[in-house]
Amino acid sequence: MENNSPSATSQGSQTLFPPASNFSAGRALIAFGAMLVAVVIGNVAPSIQWVLAHVTDRYTLQHPPPGIALGVLAGTDLAAIAALVLLLPWAAGTSFGALGFRAPTARILGVAAIGALAMVILTNGLETLLQTALHVKVSEQAVILFLSMKTPATKALFAFLGIVLAAIAEEMVFRVLLFNAIRRYSRFWVAALASSILFGFVHATPGVPLLQNFILTLPLAIGGVILCAVYARTRNAYAPMITHGLFNAVSFVALLFAPQLGK
Repeated sequence: MENNSPSATSQGSQTLFPPASNFSAGRALIAFGAMLVAVVIGNVAPSIQWVLAHVTDRYTLQHPPPGIALGVLAGTDLAAIAALVLLLPWAAGTSFGALGFRAPTARILGVAAIGALAMVILTNGLETLLQTALHVKVSEQAVILFLSMKTPATKALFAFLGIVLAAIAEEMVFRVLLFNAIRRYSRFWVAALASSILFGFVHATPGVPLLQNFILTLPLAIGGVILCAVYARTRNAYAPMITHGLFNAVSFVALLFAPQLGK
């Protein structure tokens, strides 16, 4: 009988999932580097003319108009997805199916939903606790951008990007690639913590004091561990994407009906 428990599998175990033993550190680094190059291109390409026109204006670059911001977000996510679709099987030394890209069953959907509930409770709860204890109010860049949008159409498009594209891109990067690659040389908890700390770090806000970034990134790192557990428990790559998307959806709905939560 297979053992699905994340904590019960060990390095070299025949029941280890995802098949981390097939990952090469060199190929994983090349895939990650190529993905970063694609992300930079995807970030700049939708707005190259606007960026060049404001290259000396740091404030304007950090506060782009909604149309530019949406194009940049879409370009970034699509570039990351495209790069990993091309490189993941090569980096992993196995197929997409072996990595868990299979149609989710009802049980898998249930685990994904439970994971989303755990993320809402633990991630949002920890962020609220830290802000209250440290008397610091801080909002993620995505929240600030969403609240700055004036029309229902731009808010709906932004929500789609966050719920669908961002969830797919970030799970392919941090769970399917990085979590697997690190787990090739370690146990579940080491790989989960390392990849999740990186996951939290990329959501840091440049130019914001360290304490505020700590309040932003620590809860998201905890959320990343939950996403790793969902992936390993279900053996399905779509499960953490669904969990991530549901978590983002709850956040957007909360901001839509109670925008003061993000201010």
